[in-house]
Amino acid sequence: TTEIYTLSLHDALPILATTSILITVSVSRGIEKGVKSIIDGASQVSLGCFSTRVKVYSRDEIGLLATSFNQMTDTLEHNMRHIRELKDAEEKLKQEKERAEASEQAKQLFLAKMSHEIRTPMNGILGFARLLEGSIKETEEKEYVQIIIKSGEDLLVILNDILDFSRMEAGKISFESLPFKPRDIVRTTILMTEARAIQKGIALRHHVDPDIPETILGDSVRLN
Repeated sequence: TTEIYTLSLHDALPILATTSILITVSVSRGIEKGVKSIIDGASQVSLGCFSTRVKVYSRDEIGLLATSFNQMTDTLEHNMRHIRELKDAEEKLKQEKERAEASEQAKQLFLAKMSHEIRTPMNGILGFARLLEGSIKETEEKEYVQIIIKSGEDLLVILNDILDFSRMEAGKISFESLPFKPRDIVRTTILMTEARAIQKGIALRHHVDPDIPETILGDSVRLN
């Protein structure tokens, strides 16, 4: 036989009340734990600990809040790592810039000193070459001295370009556009190298195309 027990409303009320109290206490404790976990996590984040993660105790609104908190700390940790990498890269660039500036200053100082050291003997060579030019009567010998003078003057022009190294690095070297005779340039170059060619037993010849004009515009120093 099966016995069926029934409860009257009067008997069920205490049970329902007790059950409601237990459920309320359980839910309250779950909410308290979830909220406390989020509060503790927020305190850690405020201290700069962006790797903090909170435990998700439920799937209710508190659980969703905890999940969102963890997603936020994921983003913060990633962003802070990226910021640190950028700061490290910035510091390295700053150090490289300082080294480059120090190197540039040393280079400019070196070029300035070299300018003085080179100009002094070159001016002496040019001065005596001009005196020698005035004392020579033979046409061929005078021409040789004139080549020495012209070569020295060209060297001083090139020296000025080397000293202005910043313009060269920036690609701002300007070329002259002045009239000159290309045949004279070729002849001067041949005469300057002819002695070395003879010493080495090398036959040195040159030819200028007849169609090339007698005078053209350009930078004779750099062409030379």
